[in-house]
Amino acid sequence: MTNDITLAQTLDGATLDSFLLYLEDMPNTAKTYKSCIKRFKLWLKDQPDAQQPTTNTIRRYKEDLTKRGYKPNTVHLYMVAIKQWVKWLESIGKYPNIA
Repeated sequence: MTNDITLAQTLDGATLDSFLLYLEDMPNTAKTYKSCIKRFKLWLKDQPDAQQPTTNTIRRYKEDLTKRGYKPNTVHLYMVAIKQWVKWLESIGKYPNIA
């Protein structure tokens, strides 16, 4: 799979809504993941590689959460949400799995 489509294009509300529909049997999980992914999207806007994030981008986000004082369990939850989302994006052919 190539990176012809930027993650920014994939971050549109329709794609996130589709992911949340995928999780419809788990409403609490969907609500939590939505919050985690929205925060990641906000953080990503200020990054130099915002258009084509990589595994390193996600690693930097994890480091940033830790520096901001998020507890390890919270950081882990954010990473799980992002990893599941990126895995799903790959499964539908929207973006390679960078997590």
